[in-house]
Amino acid sequence: MENPRVAKIFDNTAISAFINEIPSIKMLVVCSKRYTLTTSIEVYYEALDGSDQKSIDSCFSDILVVDKNPQSSYSRLIEELSDRYPYLHKGDISSFLLAYMDYAVHGKPYFFVTDDKTLRKRIPDLLGSATLKSVTKKEIQQFNVTGIIGLMRHIADNGDLSKSDIELIIIDLRKSTFYVTEELLSYLRSGKK
Repeated sequence: MENPRVAKIFDNTAISAFINEIPSIKMLVVCSKRYTLTTSIEVYYEALDGSDQKSIDSCFSDILVVDKNPQSSYSRLIEELSDRYPYLHKGDISSFLLAYMDYAVHGKPYFFVTDDKTLRKRIPDLLGSATLKSVTKKEIQQFNVTGIIGLMRHIADNGDLSKSDIELIIIDLRKSTFYVTEELLSYLRSGKK
């Protein structure tokens, strides 16, 4: 039996960082060599906002965009969770729900990739939500989440990023609007390569 590829479910902060903040390395292409990349249609539309479709479609060529809106349970969850957490974008909620409903509930290998601090803090609340449990009829004990630094470190540890790639990424991050501490940059550098 073939080993299933691990899916990386991205929210818009991760995709935006890879597209706009780290231009030296085509991180989405690098990620797609090892992982199945996916996101929600809401995240795709967020990425389109303020960009031209041709550029975004080029960046999304390796990402499966999933539209779960035709499923009434999904639409109900988006609406209820958006009302309960108005400070979270629909893209945040939709990508979380995609990871939860299509991967975590079914025990498929995945990691939800986000650097949105507000979302990351709310994941335990979201997982404990009666609304979520009523639809999925399952309680998830562990939800796999990482940020882009953790993902890049893992990719480097697997040999898909060289030391010079990591240095280019660090130069990009230092020039960017993306907030990253020296401690995180040291963590990124310290991986086995």
